[in-house]
Amino acid sequence: MKRRVLFIFCAVAALALLPAASFAAPSHCADIATSAGPAPPELAAECGGKLPDSYPQFNPSDLAASPDGVLTTCSTMTLNNPGAPVDTGLLDFRPACDFAGDDFTKLYCFTFDVPGVLSTVDISTCTETVIGTGSNTQSASGMAWDNSNGTMYLSTTNIATSELHTVNLGTGATTLVGGMGAASPGAIAIAVMDGQMYSFDVTSDSLHSINKSTGAATTIGPLGFDANFAQGMDFDESDGTCYIFAFNNTVFNAELRTCDVNTGATALVGGIGGGELREWTGAGVLAGGGGGGPDYLLCDNFNKTWEVNLDLCPEAANGLCITGVRQSGFAPCGLTGIGDVPIFGAFSNGVVQMTSMDDPLDDPLGACQAVTWTCNVGGGCTGGVWHNESLSTGTFSLTPGACVGPTSGYDPSRGE
Repeated sequence: MKRRVLFIFCAVAALALLPAASFAAPSHCADIATSAGPAPPELAAECGGKLPDSYPQFNPSDLAASPDGVLTTCSTMTLNNPGAPVDTGLLDFRPACDFAGDDFTKLYCFTFDVPGVLSTVDISTCTETVIGTGSNTQSASGMAWDNSNGTMYLSTTNIATSELHTVNLGTGATTLVGGMGAASPGAIAIAVMDGQMYSFDVTSDSLHSINKSTGAATTIGPLGFDANFAQGMDFDESDGTCYIFAFNNTVFNAELRTCDVNTGATALVGGIGGGELREWTGAGVLAGGGGGGPDYLLCDNFNKTWEVNLDLCPEAANGLCITGVRQSGFAPCGLTGIGDVPIFGAFSNGVVQMTSMDDPLDDPLGACQAVTWTCNVGGGCTGGVWHNESLSTGTFSLTPGACVGPTSGYDPSRGE
């Protein structure tokens, strides 16, 4: 993930955000035991409050993804409309997840078991692939990727003490960094921006900074809401905004909040979902930073780079949509201005068709050729097939990252 030095202040607090509706819950609802686990659905009717009827709209509209601990699903949302998440499949309770590097196609997640099991979760299909088991002696509560040192971190807690670990993404092995100390016995989520780690605690309802070398927590300030059960936290790296995917015990439901990391104060963006009980437990924001650059890059076997973005489709039923370009720079038949060819597609029932065509300058009577590239990217796009007007066809492969060096061999998009 690309990082930028920004004012790490959740400026949306200045917007006209809607306050949570007042709700008089039974007195014992306020005495629910503090937990790092899933929120009990059976308490929703008795302790749950009314979510806001409408949600504030603001930029940016980047995408976030997370397991839902109550519905046991994989979900996505745009950050300017948390009331309309899209569920993409079923997944058991996963309390800690995050993306790694510039790959926003899959989350790395730990189970709640002790020790926990690390897996990847494809956000388009909810397909889970097990990697290995850690050595943590407390339940996983949060994960955070640190681009400044290329490390994935794991927070764990038993609500009496909390610890920080590093994670080997190839094996699932965990290495203890250290305890967070008396300041944070119930660290429920962690996030990193520009190399600085933050966490928040469900026992003290406060924000902390974390020393990545020792694990020690330092209190910054109160969150301003009653946090309980598993929650999520991440930064939108395109603008430095800190988001908390909260479970507010007072209204007994999930909320999206922004957080001022200088004071700890949070501001309500809106309730997550349309009123049903939800719990975003391991959220990651799909933002590559750099002022609107692509979410990730792929290189095909013709040494042409694919710049790919993931967003919610205009039609919610389609789930996630792909947009982007395949680098070209070649104008067949002496034509000029063909430039890069578009990539587009939509997730449908867990399968994505990612297609690139040069139809706008196609001349079926001449030597120019329209080439169609189709890639099934459910479970990770590794290749697909191409065909052109001369009835030539073939396969292609894709590897992560931008291409380097010269174009290699025949490229069907050149019309050769």
